[in-house]
Amino acid sequence: APLFAIQGYLRLIERSMTPDSRQKGYFEAITQSCEKLTLFIQDTLDAARMEAGQLKLTLTSIDPLLLLQRGINLFRPMAEEKGIRVELNVPPDHPAAIEVDERLMERVLYNLVSNALKFTPRGGAITVEVSRAGADQVEFSVADTGPGIPAALRTQIFEKFSQIETGAPRSGFGLGLNICHKIVKLHKGRIWVESQPGMGSQFIVRIPMKQ
Repeated sequence: APLFAIQGYLRLIERSMTPDSRQKGYFEAITQSCEKLTLFIQDTLDAARMEAGQLKLTLTSIDPLLLLQRGINLFRPMAEEKGIRVELNVPPDHPAAIEVDERLMERVLYNLVSNALKFTPRGGAITVEVSRAGADQVEFSVADTGPGIPAALRTQIFEKFSQIETGAPRSGFGLGLNICHKIVKLHKGRIWVESQPGMGSQFIVRIPMKQ
């Protein structure tokens, strides 16, 4: 509620004046900070609900390609600003429909693409894919050209509040991948990372096409 109030009054102030370019930058910075803080709070609340067994799946049938396209479209402006190329690879025989909790699976893909953007250097690339995995499973993957993840940390990164030391200022609380792990587990699937230091990382999510 306090965040909604901040955002509401911010919009009212912005509408009541004609901001110059510097002031527009201030408004944008405050708005982005509010949005990030809202996501952090949602992650914290959802993690608590999942641990308490209070978060249940609301299943719907959806084309998995739509989920990927939404995530890419959301982050494309940020990728372009960083000079990062985002590619979508979809084989012709990809599943036309899967049964998932649309909001939660969207959250998984958003978190993975957001992480990839965070760790991919300027001029790098992110590749997002969806494909069949056997007769009854679907596989999503998000690959980047970032610094990679040491073998000793590839399990640890899915733990709550775990963050990789990169030398850059930290952003977030280390909840994103933990949330992904819990959501995938709710869908009776698994998530893992394949990586080599200096060669980038690939996060893979595999879930049943029907719950």
